[in-house]
Amino acid sequence: MTIRSAILFFALAAAAPAPSARGDDATNQLTIATNSFNLGVAAMHHRNFDTALAEFTLAIELKPDYAAAFNQRGQCRGGLAHGTNDLAALTNALADYNQAIQLDPGYAEAYFNRGIVKQIQEDYDGAFADFSLAITNNPRFAVAYYNRGLMKVTQHDFDGAIDDYDRAILLRADFSMAYASRGLLKEKVNKDLTGAQADFDKSIQLRPDYYLGYQYRANLRHLQGDTNGADADLRKAQELQHR
Repeated sequence: MTIRSAILFFALAAAAPAPSARGDDATNQLTIATNSFNLGVAAMHHRNFDTALAEFTLAIELKPDYAAAFNQRGQCRGGLAHGTNDLAALTNALADYNQAIQLDPGYAEAYFNRGIVKQIQEDYDGAFADFSLAITNNPRFAVAYYNRGLMKVTQHDFDGAIDDYDRAILLRADFSMAYASRGLLKEKVNKDLTGAQADFDKSIQLRPDYYLGYQYRANLRHLQGDTNGADADLRKAQELQHR
């Protein structure tokens, strides 16, 4: 007996012994839907997206108003599309996020995930709007501030982007990518080389395997005339990027 079949067997065995009772049938379906959802989450954790997709789909079939299952299935489809630019998978993911939001209009994570798909599709204004809605519904959503900052860069709102990176870092002090992105704007836009250096150093300290931190700092060190330091950072960035 597989893990999944065992869970479903015990879920059914635990039900009341009156299969003709509509209330009991509904309870059974809800229990099985919940178990399928949890199995899907576990499969996604192991990057087994095909299994996860089947589990979330079963959960939705049994509980059509299961907003979290639509959201997770959208993430699963996004995982299947990762690195392949599978337009159909992205379109299906978008549809799942739309449904999750329709079922739960305050679902911050679904807005964020939909924004990620729009960002991939280069619908930057749509992504900006969704990241903003994610923040409205969860003002402590650090990654949403970070991604909205990226969208503000596309709009040439550099001060606004720095504000969002500041907020992301305030909410999550170990946010390496936010430090690196903020440092890049300090260097390129504000010409604050000292501030940029501090942000790149912090980014690398927090995440020594983040190649962009080294790459950005290499460019800065070239500007500062530190050729040896720049070359060392560039070698490290290339090493990490090609692992």
